[in-house]
Amino acid sequence: MNAPLGLTALPNLHPAVVHFPIALLVTAAMFDLLALAVRRQRWWLDRTAVLLYFAGAAGAGATYLTGRQAEDSLINVAPSVQPLIAQHADWALRTLLLFALLALARIFLLWYSSRHQRPLATPVRLVALALGAVGVWLLVETADRGGALVYRHGVAVVSARLEAAPDSMPVERPPTVGADTTTRLRHLADGSLEWTPEPSDSAALGTILHAPEGGTPHTVRVARAEGKGLGLEVAGLGVLVLDEAFDDVQVEAELDARGFAGEVGLVHHAQDASNACLLVVSSEGRAGLRVRSQGVETELDAAPAALPGHVFTLAVSSAGGHQKGMIEGKTVVHGHREPGSPGRVGVVVNGRGTVRILALRVVPLARGQE
Repeated sequence: MNAPLGLTALPNLHPAVVHFPIALLVTAAMFDLLALAVRRQRWWLDRTAVLLYFAGAAGAGATYLTGRQAEDSLINVAPSVQPLIAQHADWALRTLLLFALLALARIFLLWYSSRHQRPLATPVRLVALALGAVGVWLLVETADRGGALVYRHGVAVVSARLEAAPDSMPVERPPTVGADTTTRLRHLADGSLEWTPEPSDSAALGTILHAPEGGTPHTVRVARAEGKGLGLEVAGLGVLVLDEAFDDVQVEAELDARGFAGEVGLVHHAQDASNACLLVVSSEGRAGLRVRSQGVETELDAAPAALPGHVFTLAVSSAGGHQKGMIEGKTVVHGHREPGSPGRVGVVVNGRGTVRILALRVVPLARGQE
């Protein structure tokens, strides 16, 4: 969510609220520590700590929600940063859950002790203080990861470019796709793949792209050589994948779907035609993240988004359990799933007409240290 123009120079509200729960929750833990040491002041120290925990937990909830909105508002995030954003979000959720439970427990304990006119026993205080200390540690870990995103990786400060790093230069390898070297598949030093097909690459189907096990290859054929990129003539549902399997990954494609009616998208973690993860965008104006398991599709997220009437970039990122679908670098759908086994990646089409692939890039995402 972007803040109203003129209200603030911040790119979103997340940095405006993030410091409040840190201050409130750390102070709450300090009041718990004081209550152990200063017995004669426990009456007001306990109540102040409970109030601070409640306010801090509420602030943590607001911080988490604004963080989610800030994450989805980012544009052109480098693939290498996606796992770091996912880890920051995971740590933030752990922190929120712990402090929410701790705040509820402290409210109950305060009510119970007031109702029965009994002070909290020392063992109970020690447990509460220990949980508060764990929460402060979670806060520090979460804040450190958030700070690294801004100050080390420039997220929301400078554009995180999709350009390859200097060490991601093509490396010479023997052709792995048969005798037709015009298919132009390049292996990069960082494990990425780049494919920039030409209209004349008629051998691409069956050498670069394959129908997965259980797929229907006859629904897609190479279109007449014209324009830019490889044209695919589509008549139904078609899933086409590369040979290599990937775990955490970002798949990017430059596509032209002006002559197509239906759904165009990307596939990742494909085990076969019946088990895969999909990002699709339809000509009817809808984008969706889906998981196909044993042929049954479950939608993780959906949003209004039409196929652009020009050449466009479509990307899907899968980092841990975090799934994002992006059009022209902007997140349009964001869902979550249980991490699965490595699988193959590629494109999916379902409809009629011609889709042109101008480029396909696959970037493995290295998980940062938890």
